[in-house]
Amino acid sequence: MQMNVSDEYFHVYPMGEETAYYYTRNNAEDITVADFDQATIKVMSFEENDEYYIMNLYLLSKNPYWLRFNLFCNIDGVYPENTTEWIIYPEKSNFATVKWQKSELNQKGISSVDEIEIEFIIEDSSERYANDTIIINP
Repeated sequence: MQMNVSDEYFHVYPMGEETAYYYTRNNAEDITVADFDQATIKVMSFEENDEYYIMNLYLLSKNPYWLRFNLFCNIDGVYPENTTEWIIYPEKSNFATVKWQKSELNQKGISSVDEIEIEFIIEDSSERYANDTIIINP
């Protein structure tokens, strides 16, 4: 019987699985948005350029299933039209960004970002693990 290897996922551990390295982010300056048995969301930094205000994130799935991360952000009491969603592979991490156009923020009367209210939903195909809100001050 012939097997199509391209349709299969496998891991190779040349030194044994017990010696494999799994990256986890441990930076004291990160802002932890959520951290529980199934997942972690951290804000790593904020950036600003001529066009965008940017929030850099670290997302970690501790779950054996794919996780969907949804973020809805309220900036200084205003909801800019920006909803973000990521799918993270089981037990993997990802770096992500949320960008807001400065021109859109200015149209809504926001000249500087003083407070971000983040509503987050974390779920897999059968269960919702988190639906919460946190306020951060960049």
